[in-house]
Formats: sequence, C-alpha cells, structure tokens
Amino acid sequence: MATYKEIKGTQIEAVATDPSNPVEGQVWYNTTSNVLKGQAATAAGAWATGGNLNTARRILEGAGQSPQTAGLVFGGLTNTASVGDTELYNGSSWTELNNLGTARQGLGGSGTQTAALGFGGSPGDKAVTESWNGTNWTEVNDLGTARYDIVGSGTQTSALGSSGYKSGQRQLNELWNGTNWTEVNDLNLARRDLTGSGTSTSAVVVGGNPPTANAESWNGTNWTTISSANAPKEKSGSAGSSNTSFLVFGGSPYRAATESWNGSAWTELNDLSVGVQTNTGTGTQGSAISVGGYSPPGNLATTATEEWNAPAAVTETITLE
Repeated sequence: MATYKEIKGTQIEAVATDPSNPVEGQVWYNTTSNVLKGQAATAAGAWATGGNLNTARRILEGAGQSPQTAGLVFGGLTNTASVGDTELYNGSSWTELNNLGTARQGLGGSGTQTAALGFGGSPGDKAVTESWNGTNWTEVNDLGTARYDIVGSGTQTSALGSSGYKSGQRQLNELWNGTNWTEVNDLNLARRDLTGSGTSTSAVVVGGNPPTANAESWNGTNWTTISSANAPKEKSGSAGSSNTSFLVFGGSPYRAATESWNGSAWTELNDLSVGVQTNTGTGTQGSAISVGGYSPPGNLATTATEEWNAPAAVTETITLE
C-alpha cells in the first residue's frame, strides 16, 4: 500500500496553528489541539447568466473588489466609440449612473461601488484619474505616466496602477495614496493586455501580450514571479481580494476557461457559458461577475453578464478509528 508521502510527496506536517490557505487534499497535525485535520473536497463553483448591461461594450473596467450584488463598471468601447458610461449591478439588473468626465477604454480601476478610482486609458495615452463618490466622478491628480491597458488593484485611496501600454510594453508600476501617484518597483515582465486584482499591498497579475501564462505576486514592495497559469491569459477578466485569493476568466481568443490561484497553485474550474475576451470582472474568488467584452459571432461588443458562485473551502477534523 502506498504511503501518504509517496502519494503527496511530503510527510504530514505538524503545526501549532492551522495553515491559512490549505489546498484540497492537504493533511496536517495541529499540535495545539492535538487533532489531525485535512482540507476536504468541495463542490465546484459555476457560472450562471446574470442581467444584461444597458450599453454593450468591451475593454471596460470594474471597481476592484465590489461584491457580486454591488458591482460597478465604467468606460469601455462600444462598436463605434469610447464611452464614459457608468453602471451599477444589484445582483439582477444594471442601472445607469453618471458618466466619467473623460470617455475612455482600457483604463484601470479600483475600489467599490460607492468609492472608486478610474485612471489611464485611451484613445490617446491618457493620464487622467477620476474619483467616484457613489454619485459623481471628480477629476483628481494624473498618473505619472500616461498609458492604457492598465491593471488596477486596491481602493479609492490606496491603489496600484500596473503595466499598461505607451509606445511599447510597460513594466511600470505606480502607487496612489489618495492624493498623488508615486512610481514604485516595476513588474518583472513587460507586457500588455494582462489582468489582475487585489489590494495595493497584496495583488496578482497574470497573462498578457505576447500571449503568456506568466503570473506575478505583489507584496507591497516587490513583484515576484509565481507559478504560471495552466493556459495563456490575454485580455481576460479577473476578481480577487489578495495575492492568495484570485480568479481569472475569459480572454483571447474567445476563451471560456476559468482558473483560481490560492497562493501556491492554479486550479482549472468550470468554464464561462460563452467564450469572451476584453471582458472585466468584479468581486472575489468565491463570488464574482464577468461583464461585457466581445464574442462571436460578429465580434461585436456584448451586454452579457455572468455570475460566479463557489462554496467556501471546508477544513475537517479527521477521526481515526
């Protein structure tokens, strides 16, 4: 009979406290409670059709970690022009709110449905930053470097603007303190059309163009290359709350694939109902929405919204008989 070490490649670990982010099938012995524990298998998450946007668009942005029932999206590109449209999701339908002051696509975003930040974008390389108070957008201080296809993480007062494109792929990384942007340490790999989520001190980015599965983790000071995703992620949507809790979905060319990152490994999950690219996402690893983008046939901007729900992981005590 095979031993646990032969199957898993490690002995059962003895720890004083339970691991903060165990993976499915992991077993450990808690020396404080003198109990053997394991991470149980859970039912897989799934996507379901949600309410449609009022304005079909792609290359739009969402407000970071807004919950599935309070998602904010803004900006984007219709089939004909860049727009400043802002819409709020209540878990079943979208409501149009006041527009961005500057219509644009490919911008970055952070925050929640009542306190958000939108920055960068195109057409033209834009440095414009706007702050959302739940009712109106107000222009605040610009990015240090104008660019588009920028990744946003964090809150309205503490945000990270990563990568972006301006006359070539950018590794540039800027930190917002509620008043000004300051350049901080760059990404390790220059690319555009990547996606990411998290906070200004704990974030993940993945994928990009040239097509890559490369992923990096931010700890508030530096980017560290982590395990690559299972497949390239270009022009994908994402959601997540930290560099150990992240979900990525969709992407070019019209992908439906969904993967999650738990801080140590990528796991393939159930696909979107329809393959899509240049979509955006808001929410968390367990409760998220995929919004907009474009998909075949016709390569037209879409109003589609899909809702992701996944049960929380369960740690179980193992009874030995």
